[in-house]
Amino acid sequence: MSPEPGNQSRDAGRLFSLLARFGYVSKALVYLIIGYIAARAAIIGKGKATDEEGALLTILKQPFGRVLLAVIAVGLFSYALWRFAEAFLDPEGKEEKGSRPWARFQFGISALAYSALGVAAVRMILGHTSKSGGDKDAKEQAGLLLSLPFGHWLTIAIAAFAIICGLSELYKAVERKFEDQWQLEGLGRTTKPWVLRLDRVGVFARAIVGTVAGGYFLLAGLRQSPSEVRGTGGAIESLADRPFGIWILAMIALGLIAYGLYTLAEARYRKMGTS
Repeated sequence: MSPEPGNQSRDAGRLFSLLARFGYVSKALVYLIIGYIAARAAIIGKGKATDEEGALLTILKQPFGRVLLAVIAVGLFSYALWRFAEAFLDPEGKEEKGSRPWARFQFGISALAYSALGVAAVRMILGHTSKSGGDKDAKEQAGLLLSLPFGHWLTIAIAAFAIICGLSELYKAVERKFEDQWQLEGLGRTTKPWVLRLDRVGVFARAIVGTVAGGYFLLAGLRQSPSEVRGTGGAIESLADRPFGIWILAMIALGLIAYGLYTLAEARYRKMGTS
């Protein structure tokens, strides 16, 4: 006797939900590592801030690093798949609650970004680790972009988009109705506000870093000079050059750790429309 179509649909939904939650765990680990390395640089002055690929490289260097990184890669691809679903299928049923094309577009960009990060993890597992990494990789990519016809205009457009996304995240972080956009189930009344505060702090920190990185990219486009570009790690480090820079760097680091912790909470408590 063959399974009923309804049961098959529910089973597929549960599997997709499980993959999405696993994706959130992988994303959380990446941000926890970035935040930890930045905090270590700020508090004890050891090492330099890193970016997403640097976090993957840190995992690779651990015992059984290739196995661990392979697991993380699967999680990153799973998260990208969930983001694609959010962009095209509205699995959480938010459309009637005011979901906008801009949000769907951001989900699609996020899906592409985490797909690329998953590919980077696979390349590391296969031994194709970048010899430069971080800012040098970002400068090389900017140089390639600037070498294209109308490349500096394209660079400026991409930088403007990154800055707009960062400012949008900053607005969301300070918006009074910030908590209303997340669907978390099973959290107690006293626990949920603290978990949502973690997200607010984390989104604010991530938005600052993204806006700063976008600003450097904009400068590279305006000056047609890829040497102006800084990646995520470089953008974080640049904050330490400002007045009270070490304190700013420490707060950003703690914010990124908070974002990682919140993402872990999402992995457990987020309401998945596919569940």
